[in-house]
Amino acid sequence: MKNSVYKSNEGKMAILEYYRNIQENINFDYSEKFVDTSFGKTYLLEAGDEKKPTILLFHGSCSNSAMWYGDMGPLSENFHVVSIDILGEPGNSDENRLDIKSDNHALWIDEIVESLGVDKVILAGNSLGGWMALKYATSFPSKVDKIVLIAPSGLVPARLSFVLKSIFYAMQGERGFRKLGELITGMDELPEEVLKFNMLIANHFKPVVGGLPVFSDEDLSKLIMPVMLIYGENDVTADVRKAAERLENHLLNPNIMIIKNNSHVVYNIVEKIIDFLRMDK
Repeated sequence: MKNSVYKSNEGKMAILEYYRNIQENINFDYSEKFVDTSFGKTYLLEAGDEKKPTILLFHGSCSNSAMWYGDMGPLSENFHVVSIDILGEPGNSDENRLDIKSDNHALWIDEIVESLGVDKVILAGNSLGGWMALKYATSFPSKVDKIVLIAPSGLVPARLSFVLKSIFYAMQGERGFRKLGELITGMDELPEEVLKFNMLIANHFKPVVGGLPVFSDEDLSKLIMPVMLIYGENDVTADVRKAAERLENHLLNPNIMIIKNNSHVVYNIVEKIIDFLRMDK
């Protein structure tokens, strides 16, 4: 599977089967569809009333829409929620990987927005998903109502210490991937379902190599919409204070929350997000 993001077809099937099994436990009403874009077929999972404001959810790297399932129920009470499987990640969208240095990710998202028939959207993204949200918001600011960034990539470079640890753990197989998961989540021991998915990714998926581009000061000055930034105070991937300072220096009144006793994965924040989204501009 030379051009595939998976190491084997059997591995691909194992990951997608596990994804489907997780989906069977969803406890809210939802629908699924694929959108044909110029960049590849894209999978959307939707919940909530389409007449309500639309919020697009973007997951992190080596993941898929399942990471949002725990939050989609509460969000769907107030919003039309659309969780997107990013192209080239281990989900239901096509395996195409777009040039990270081009504008293609923003153009891809814009085609999704156009397909939904809405003038404006709210964006929320975690890690890589935060980078995706920033890319669209800085490219099409007039189409973004609000944006929620959860430990986003792209505000500051990744910590060198984290990059080196990631390389070291990656060389240790399953044991190393377990340690890396504990480092990112801040947990002493990963839940069984998370550990199983991480092991599937470690054994069968080819992650993107290399850091994501950092947005320039000029880019950040285009964020004319209300912005919420959430970080765990113990995030091992980035300098949290410097990331927050960049937004404070370029935006009028960013809503910044540093959550104690959390790392790169931040827990129990959906109500805080809903409160922010329901605030008047």
